[in-house]
Amino acid sequence: MFQAGAACYSSQAGALSALASSQVGAVIVDGGTARVVGVQSVTDTAITYTLTPLAGGAPLVSTVTLQPQPCGLLTASDALSLSWAIVLVWLAAWGLSVLARSIWGESETRSDYGNT
Repeated sequence: MFQAGAACYSSQAGALSALASSQVGAVIVDGGTARVVGVQSVTDTAITYTLTPLAGGAPLVSTVTLQPQPCGLLTASDALSLSWAIVLVWLAAWGLSVLARSIWGESETRSDYGNT
């Protein structure tokens, strides 16, 4: 699984296609010439862009080599293990508070604190 943005894809080409599609139609300025970004092809390791001048003329072709990152999004099993860790921390805090209350409660002398 490979990640592009906030989604995971089953293949490298799928992830790179998602990255490339986010750039299609963008206008960039290169040396004073405005160009529209298009995608010519996508492979497992590269994206080939075409940069077509807005004023007309021959497009530039640029190949960018990329290695998509492995999918790092949280899954349901990740969320479950994190939630159990949170529950255990809350239970430990509750247990310590009960223990502290019982110790302090037994060590105090029962009196009316001056209210007679």
